[in-house]
Order: sequence, then C-alpha cells, then structure tokens
Amino acid sequence: SELYTRLILSERDDKRMPPRGRRQLTSDQIRLISWWIDLGVPKDDLIADIELTDEIHELLFKLTVDGQHFFDRVTVPFADQSVIDELRIYGFQITRISEDYPFLNVRTTRAKNSLTAEDLDLLKPLMGQITWLDLSGLEVTDDALVTLSEFPHITRLKLQNTDIGDETLAHIRDFQHLEYLNLYATEVTDAGLSHIYSITSLRSLYLWQTHVTGEGVGLLRVENPRLDINIGAFVEV
Repeated sequence: SELYTRLILSERDDKRMPPRGRRQLTSDQIRLISWWIDLGVPKDDLIADIELTDEIHELLFKLTVDGQHFFDRVTVPFADQSVIDELRIYGFQITRISEDYPFLNVRTTRAKNSLTAEDLDLLKPLMGQITWLDLSGLEVTDDALVTLSEFPHITRLKLQNTDIGDETLAHIRDFQHLEYLNLYATEVTDAGLSHIYSITSLRSLYLWQTHVTGEGVGLLRVENPRLDINIGAFVEV
C-alpha cells in the first residue's frame, strides 16, 4: 500500500506522510491502518462484525477513549436565551456550535478595539457554555486574561493580531480542555511557550510572525509530541 509505505518512511524522507513539521501519527494509529489494509480496506463493515485479536481490541479501545470529544465528556445546561440576547446588545456575537450541544462560540463585534476584564465579566453568566472564543485583533489587557482564566471550558482561543506577550500566556496555563490556540502576529517568545507545556490537551498551535525560535518549537514538541505546530515561513531559527 502506498499509504502505509509513506507512513513508515524516515522522517527525513520528503515522501513521508504526514510531512515534516506536521503532527505525526502514533505507532498505535499506524498499526491500526496496517490492520485495516490487511482486512482488504473495508468501508462499510462494523467493528462489531469483525473478529478482533486482543491486540487490536486494546488499540481500538484506547483510540475511542483518547478520541472522545470534549462535547461528549463535559455536561453543562443550555444557556438562557434571554442572557444571550442581552449580551448581543453589548456587541458580542454569540452562536451555538451545534444544535445538539449547549456550547457557544463568542466573538465581539463592538466598534472599540480594546477588551478589558470588565468586558469579560459580562460573559460570566455563560462561562460554563463558552468553549470557542475569538479575541483576534483586539487590544487585550492583561487583567482581561486573568478573568478569562476563570472560564473552565475553553477549547479554541484566537489571540492572533493582538499585542499579548509571554506573561499573558501564564493566565491560560491551567486550561484543561484547550485544543486550539492561535498566537499569529503576537509578541510571544520562547519564554512564553513554557507556560503552555502543561496544556496536554492542546493539539493545534499557530506561531506565524512571533518571536519564537526553532529551538523553542523543538522544546515544545518534546513536551507535547502530539501537538501540531504551524510556524509558517516567518519563524526565527
């Protein structure tokens, strides 16, 4: 199989998949792909109808547990619609991520460019439901990020095109569910990356046009080998 051949090539080989710099498959995932190919690449068969070895059963179980989505692991009530309507008056754009889940996506549409702790205080009645938050392009004050640290269920955080720096990242180091973080065009350096070592849930990180070096990226990959780090063409090495 061309697919399997490319998966097991040396990381230095240009034909390897995924390519260098992208998140690599684990040995367990590659083993499951090999097993799937050996079965004849079935597309419609159910796992329940396939005879599994103990090894494959264990690998599939681990994949299911590790891959369980945040939305299915955390239970919160649906937000009061009157609260959402009131916050929209203050210039927040609030939408449901899915009709099946109570989690919310929030960004601001206000004319002013700054975001303060007082602004985020307005969102606290929805802090349990807010999981995607877009603060890109705003002047984000340090005290605002202190307030944000109280929001327990943030999984996607967009901070691109803001003037945040290393110390600001210290306020999100305890996020337990953060999966996506965009720091494009910020003042973050290698020192700031140390604040996100402990965020083991993080899977996608964008660092274009920051002051992060290749060495800093390498250290972060050691701490979180499953992290997909997008550095674009502007990283300082």
